[in-house]
Amino acid sequence: MGKFNDLTGQIFGRWFVIKFASNSKNRHSSFLCRCTCGKEKIVIGYTLTHGLSKSCGCLAREQTSKLMTTHGLTKNYRRIFSALTNMKSRCNNPNNKFYKDYGGRGISVCDEWEQSEAKFIEWSLANGYKDNLTIDRKDNNGNYSPENCRWSTNMQQNRNMRSNITLTMDGETKILKDWANIWNLNYVTVGERYRRGDRGDRLKRPVREMSKHV
Repeated sequence: MGKFNDLTGQIFGRWFVIKFASNSKNRHSSFLCRCTCGKEKIVIGYTLTHGLSKSCGCLAREQTSKLMTTHGLTKNYRRIFSALTNMKSRCNNPNNKFYKDYGGRGISVCDEWEQSEAKFIEWSLANGYKDNLTIDRKDNNGNYSPENCRWSTNMQQNRNMRSNITLTMDGETKILKDWANIWNLNYVTVGERYRRGDRGDRLKRPVREMSKHV
């Protein structure tokens, strides 16, 4: 067990550490802290030392308010904030009906967005946010982070679903639905061929040849 690191009397962001509070089951030390706004709260030590907790939440609210004033956000802010709230719930709340597909698969929200609504709003405004778009991950197995997210149309999101079959032909990679369109074939027909093991030219053969290969 590592040496106890007493943070009493130290300042982290807007937190002043008043005293040691307790050790949790996973051996994380917690401390009673007072924010510069006057609110007191028990905070886990490593979130202080790693810069994950900088205030009781007042700092994020002030940053968000500043952004709203600067960019004239009202309706937009609420929609972006709702996207962030839903994102966190899918990843952090086991009672969320979508948790199994997100937090249950190990998908998480980056520390920057977990700790600051303002940072997420700022990133959204700088990365193509519009009212008709929704948040999307480029890599469906990756986390929610600035590097892996974008604001996309519903059509783009549907194309990025895990259930889509991706196929590389002649050095090009596309989803199976796109290949079916290129070959002028029905997607259901091509999908059935793929599921039974057909590949290459067998996938894109004309339908009239079906009767020759039962």
